Amino acid sequence: MFINGLNAATKDSTGAHGNVVIGGSGTVIIGDTVVKAPFSGLMPMPVHFSDKFQLIDEDSGDPLPDHVYAFQRADGSIEHGVSDKNGYTHVVSSHLAETITLFLED
Repeated sequence: MFINGLNAATKDSTGAHGNVVIGGSGTVIIGDTVVKAPFSGLMPMPVHFSDKFQLIDEDSGDPLPDHVYAFQRADGSIEHGVSDKNGYTHVVSSHLAETITLFLED
């Protein structure tokens, strides 16, 4: 440990009360000496989306329960489903950003 550039305690040294320093946390600086730590940057955060959608009647504002729908994913695959009693679809998940298209039967 350094205080204003001077060693305050070293391993195996004896303190004022007879204590012996047996280890420490490495170099700790207290005072006006500044040593900047290198910045390695942040790891990119993975994109993950996992949620469901609620189908709402645009005229009444009410949920659309038991309504047949289909999602077309960015890769062209189609996922079919029927909304639950509150108008929610199944959960759609992706680790990549993508555009999906929702198709509803009249």
